[in-house]
Amino acid sequence: MSSRNKNNTQRNDKRFKVQKGVFMKIRGLLNLRCKIINVSKGGLTFIYNDIGKRPGEKVDLDIFLKKNRFLMKNLSVKIISDSPVSRKSLFTFRKKRQCGAQFIGLIQNQLELLEYFIKA
Repeated sequence: MSSRNKNNTQRNDKRFKVQKGVFMKIRGLLNLRCKIINVSKGGLTFIYNDIGKRPGEKVDLDIFLKKNRFLMKNLSVKIISDSPVSRKSLFTFRKKRQCGAQFIGLIQNQLELLEYFIKA
């Protein structure tokens, strides 16, 4: 998967920046830890270290607060875009990628937790 719908900028919900200390893990991708950039009721944007493996088209993820306090578990998303992030510094050695993802099939409890998370 290289870059899917990279120019897709149309969104239904307003995106909100995420507080420090919030991260997510993609299940099944070596439990890859990712930095969440923003989130909305419809989806999120995240950055991950490019380890040579890409998330599939549909993945499950968990969102945590710092110190591994659990927040939301087993959220299903559809990857809308996945593209390389340009290096900000010559001293940045790890390649990074940015993904845009759309939530799919969330149950009521997950929707309520997501709304609480966005308001916090």
